[in-house]
This record gives sequence, C-alpha cells and structure tokens, in this order.
Amino acid sequence: DRPIFVLCTDETNAGTLAADLEALLGESVVQLTGRDLALRDIEVVSRQEEQRRLRALDALYAGALVAVCTVSGLLQRTLPPDILENAAFTLRLGEGEGPEALEPRLLACGYRRSDMVEGPGQFSRRGGILDFFTPDASAPIRVEFWGDEIDTLCYFDPETQRRTDDPLEEITLAPSTEVLVSSPGSLAKKIERLSAGLRGKTAVRAKERLAQE
Repeated sequence: DRPIFVLCTDETNAGTLAADLEALLGESVVQLTGRDLALRDIEVVSRQEEQRRLRALDALYAGALVAVCTVSGLLQRTLPPDILENAAFTLRLGEGEGPEALEPRLLACGYRRSDMVEGPGQFSRRGGILDFFTPDASAPIRVEFWGDEIDTLCYFDPETQRRTDDPLEEITLAPSTEVLVSSPGSLAKKIERLSAGLRGKTAVRAKERLAQE
C-alpha cells in the first residue's frame, strides 16, 4: 500500500518497463522523463516534453501509486509541489470573474496568446469567448461568458473549431510551463540593471539580446 518509484537509465528502458507494469498491474503508470533545454528562439521550440513532465508531476502530486523515471528526469529542476498546486485553478459553471480577469492568470501560468488554439499551452479570446488548451486535457476547452459568469463550458475540436455536445461542470487549468515567473516587472528591472552595467566590445550585442529577453 505504498507508492513505487522505479529509476531507469534512459527513456527506452523506462518506456518498456512502464508498458510491462501496466500490463501486469492493470493500471496506468506515470512516466517522468527529462526534457531538452531550449537554447534558441522560444517560438520554434516544441513544449511537448515539458508538458508531459507537467502531467507526470501533477499525477505524482495527486498520489500516483506507480511511477517510472529516467535519471535525467530525476535530476532536472522543476516546480516545487506547493507552487505547482497554487498555480492551478478551477473554472466552474455559474461562477467567474469575466474573461478579462482570466487572461493575466493564464499568462502567469505560462500560456501563450494566439489567434486560434491548436495545441496545448495556447489560449485565445474573442469577446466573451475564451479558448484554452491545458496540458493535462485531451482536447482544448471553450468557455462562454454571460457577463462575468461562465455560461457554458465544453471541449471543442481544434481542427473544425466546433464545440462538442457534452458540457462540463468544471475544469482545472494546470500550468503550461515548468518555469513560472511570479513578478515579471521585477525580473525586467533586474535585466535592465544588468544590461546597464555591461562594458566592453561585446556589450552592444549582449544588451540587445537582454532587451529582447
């Protein structure tokens, strides 16, 4: 009656063992693997590995009984459990603060604004309609507001952009990234101070890069 945490050398061994354990136990097995560090423009980087890790971390926090982890997955820094818990929030029918109040919360959780929601970690807003795709959901979610209250809550097809017929009573939004900045304004000021103190031949390019970040 205690959780089992198995450490494997690499993803191949972890995947094989997880499949074997699922067949033997008849239940799902959490897989926590490593993720590549993004050392280039963030717009061209896939976040699938990071979002898989977030789903695994959420399952571990919820008390998963069996987990398989790689060495790299174990060693990489991630969100502390209390920050992971506090970053998530739940939307319920008949409640709400309006779509305007939700946008800053989505941005704080690592979601990116887009014209159309097609993949996890994105959100878009058109008047009183808010679409988002939380990493632990099977499909994107559409929230329609009547004033500030949530009038309808349902999944929708990202290809046709049409909502499904099955309404939801509530949905919990999980963070979309493992790095959450609690105070972006404070961080920006620190970057500006760092940039102002740079000297030498490479200072110009370094300042431009820091300004971009």
